[in-house]
Amino acid sequence: MKIIFPLLAFYFFPFNTIVSQDVNIFLTGKEFQTPVELNVIFLENLTHPSQVMLSNLPTGITTYRINLSKGMVLGTGDELLHEPYGVFTLSNVPGLLKLLLRLPYDDYMNIDFFNINGRKLHEERLWFRRGGTRIEITGRANGMIILKISGKSLKFNAKFLGDGTGENVEIVSFPGNSLLKSGEASISDPVSLLPEFIYTPGDTIRFSVFKVGHYTSTIVCIPEHDDSCTLYLSIPCPAVPVVNDFDGNMYNTVQIGDQCWMRENLNSTHYADGTPLVDGTGVGPIFGDYTTPYWFNYDDSVYNSITYGKLYTWAAVVHGTSGSKPSSGGVQGICPVGWHVPGDGEWIQLERFLGMSLFQANLVGEWRGTNEGGKLKENGTVNWHFPNTGATNESGFTALPGGLRNNQGLYMSKNYSAYWWTSTEYPGTTSAADRWIVHEMSKIWRNYGSKNFARSVRCLKDF
Repeated sequence: MKIIFPLLAFYFFPFNTIVSQDVNIFLTGKEFQTPVELNVIFLENLTHPSQVMLSNLPTGITTYRINLSKGMVLGTGDELLHEPYGVFTLSNVPGLLKLLLRLPYDDYMNIDFFNINGRKLHEERLWFRRGGTRIEITGRANGMIILKISGKSLKFNAKFLGDGTGENVEIVSFPGNSLLKSGEASISDPVSLLPEFIYTPGDTIRFSVFKVGHYTSTIVCIPEHDDSCTLYLSIPCPAVPVVNDFDGNMYNTVQIGDQCWMRENLNSTHYADGTPLVDGTGVGPIFGDYTTPYWFNYDDSVYNSITYGKLYTWAAVVHGTSGSKPSSGGVQGICPVGWHVPGDGEWIQLERFLGMSLFQANLVGEWRGTNEGGKLKENGTVNWHFPNTGATNESGFTALPGGLRNNQGLYMSKNYSAYWWTSTEYPGTTSAADRWIVHEMSKIWRNYGSKNFARSVRCLKDF
């Protein structure tokens, strides 16, 4: 049986208040390895279509416990996970006091306000439900305001400063109505303004998190009670959030350590000076041809290039330049002005930043590292074949499985594997260094591939 509950985006309840159907999860936002505050959490039920947006999230919080059965935030951060019942101050600035009340049972509370001379400024008698309730109070009077909260379950006193803009003190945010002042308009309950969220245990949920100045992060899963979900947010390169190629294609950028990478595979058919590459559509086998600068759409379909970018022979990638420049580790080649095709050493720099040991990074012809490939891969199975092992996209690189074209003219491994050229050739051979990652593994392959195969390209900003 489906359970339909209204969204309570701003309410906080104790974590032991769980009915048999409830599924509660922990959700954390991180920028690489650092927890970050979130502006919005968006939940979409893909099994029983419905959605809810949890916004106005408190500052200073990086972990949220969410009750999916009710589509609401239960609590935030480690500081609330083990606290006893009582009143907790969330914020106390002149003119505004924010409190969290955690009660062991339903109770009426008398809330009284006095000035420093003992004159009563305001009073309320409110009904609080068992668990946690967040309230916000504005104080317009000059000087110190004294707050007294009393009920059968707790007593609490506090002081806060008014902002001097008036005389009144008001409870401006509370999930319910004042039961004392029947002649007043009741405090509006935000529940009535928000959509319903439908959830049944076992449903597939898409979690999306948003933070200003960051790329959105999304995962899709079938959550179980007390699961922990971490969503990684990344940032555009500060000086160059986007870059354009000669064809007018626009690419997002991502800052990964000290490097600024394109966040998407290249899709250009021209060099930065306007010189066209050679269209390889329908060409067939190219045995022995290591010099023609071909570009290809996977399966000769332009629709594939929209998502995965184009595939290029190594001659197209380096644009007649042999080897890597010592100053940057790469050559401009097919990349826009100010950008270059990364050399093998620059890929190693990326891998080392993601946690690969120096010994592993220097291996050739084998799978290297532990989960560095997973940190590069776009998570989920929208573009990657199941299982997309270890995929977190922790780096923001958002690697996509564009496959490759071999020298027989066969397209292979789209949705299963990603292959990128470097600008580093194996001296005196027809091979150049490349990188692979695959759907069923979270490691990274490093080897030398034949230059007349066609692979994807990521460009790296000059420094």
